[in-house]
This record gives sequence, structure tokens and C-alpha cells, in this order.
Amino acid sequence: MKFGLLFGNFGEYFDPKLMIELAITAEKSGWDGIFIWDQVLGFIDVDVAMNDPWVVLGAIASKTSKIKIGPMMTPIPRRRPWKLARETITLDHLSNGRLILSVGIGFPLELEYGYFGEDHDPILLQEKLEEGMIILEGLWTGEAFHFNGAHYNLKEMKFLPKPFQIPRIPVWIAIIGKHESRIKQAIKWDGVIPIEKDYTCISLENLKDIKKKVEIFRAKRKDFDYVVIGESDLFIDKKSKIITQYHAGGATWWLESIHEWRFSLKETRKLIQSGPPNLNHD
Repeated sequence: MKFGLLFGNFGEYFDPKLMIELAITAEKSGWDGIFIWDQVLGFIDVDVAMNDPWVVLGAIASKTSKIKIGPMMTPIPRRRPWKLARETITLDHLSNGRLILSVGIGFPLELEYGYFGEDHDPILLQEKLEEGMIILEGLWTGEAFHFNGAHYNLKEMKFLPKPFQIPRIPVWIAIIGKHESRIKQAIKWDGVIPIEKDYTCISLENLKDIKKKVEIFRAKRKDFDYVVIGESDLFIDKKSKIITQYHAGGATWWLESIHEWRFSLKETRKLIQSGPPNLNHD
């Protein structure tokens, strides 16, 4: 099992220099990954200070050498897929192949789209997500590629260079609830980030159920990730009963959620410096 930190990059954690400092500390302390919210406005307060995760991740990539990095979770319908392809390829090369891309349609939809006058119908956004993933995969090949869809049309082109990672950048797909069709769409990629319908940490029971469904739809793959975002008991117990239970339930990554509503900066530094849980890495 691998262990990462997920930062809500708002409020006190807006400071890009602080995020770089914490990433360097996380790498030195043995954490496996550092991830940053990919939102334009705050989760609740639209007037809160936020940074751009892609700019910060680029800076983190240049100051670290081992730790995995990535946005969490990039709403592809909010982006132009070809621009995202260019950004991901660049960041993958800058980090020497440490980027993991996680994707979804975004949340809350009103803040991600509605505040900017964009259509935020979830069915439309899901269609754009699916087309955007086809475009990303096609452009990442570096081979001749064109696309004609309901929402995007690309003339034939070769998009160079290819990503640093072979055969491509790993992709985790966000799944809200246990929607079977979403699980079927996700299995062609590299992992799932299951979240409850109320956008809280996936229950252990539901994680196990999703894992069973994934294994029904595809042969077992050791490199398929089950990523859990949560708030553990690490401050109380470095063996963490909570994380141990999710490990036993099939989770391959635990992302400890860090934000100013939960920890002071002093507490965050202490948590990061103490390192990940005392569990054996698979």
C-alpha cells in the first residue's frame, strides 16, 4: 500500500512556496505522493484564496525527485483536452515520469461551471469527459490522430513529444457511489477513486463491493489502484486502525486529506514529518 497527502490548496494553503516546502518535507519523510485539489473556486466559500495546482505541481516537480505528484481531480469538461494533453506531457517530462492524472467531471458543478456561465448538466459533462479521455489517449500516443465527436473535433495531427512514462501517464477515474456504468468505463484505465454520493470517504463496505465489480469486469491486475481519500487516526496511532482496515479491504493508496478546516499549519508539519503509517508497502 502507498501513502499520499491530498492538500486543499485554499486559505492558508494557498501559498505556493508553502506547498513546495511541504512537498519537499513529505518526500524526505517517506510519503509516496502529494496531490492538490484542482478547482477554480473554493469548495464552500467562493471568495477564498486558492492557487493553481498545475503551476504549483510544476514547481514541486522541479524541487523533488521521487514522490508521485498529481491534481485531484481534474475536471476534463472544464478544460480543452488538447491543452490538458500538452500540460500533462510537459509535467510528466519535468518530473521524470512521476505524474498521476486523476479525472472526473468536477464538484460542485455550480461552482466549477455555473459561476462562469457554462452548462453544468451532469449528462453533458459526462459525455465531454468520455470524449476528452479518448482525445488524451490519442494525443499521448505521438502517432497520427484525429477525432470527430459530439463535442470535440480534431484534424489529424501528431502531438509530440510522447509522455515520459511508457506506455502513457497513469490515470485514476473518480467514481461517485457504486454506479455500475461508471465502473465499466473506469476499468480500462489504471485505477479508481471511489467516493460516496455525499462526497465523503468511501465506506469500507462499498470499497469492497466496487473492488468485486471491477474484478468481474476485468481480469485481476496487480497494477490497478483503489485510491481512498480520508481522514485517519495517524495523530493518535501510527499503525492507524482506520488505514489498516482499508488496506485489508483492498485499497492500494491512502490519501490523507489535509486542509485548514482540519489542521493548523503546525499540526500539518508535525504529521508530515512523522511520516506515513507503519504498514508494509506492497
